[in-house]
Amino acid sequence: MDLISLSINNIIPFLLIIVYFVVPLIISWFDSRHKRINYFSALLINYLFTPLIGHFIIQNRPSRYVLGCKHCGNIYNETEICGLCGGENKNTQVHNIKGIL
Repeated sequence: MDLISLSINNIIPFLLIIVYFVVPLIISWFDSRHKRINYFSALLINYLFTPLIGHFIIQNRPSRYVLGCKHCGNIYNETEICGLCGGENKNTQVHNIKGIL
């Protein structure tokens, strides 16, 4: 009985360690794969803020895989209709843009 006591008071510190140290690692990995931000910058944002707020901050970053425009050559276009020339971009090539920050 005295060796290991699995009461709720002994489990709470382990859950906090998981939430504040392990979850940001996983969230940063998933977010940095799809947004134009590298893993270590995403990890820093998730550690400075809580993982939930950090996730929403990173989701406001531009997308890493953008559609591009086949009419005017705008590689930063993220929608099906280009904001510069107004051309429709259905079935276009997806560009992979690596992010620095």
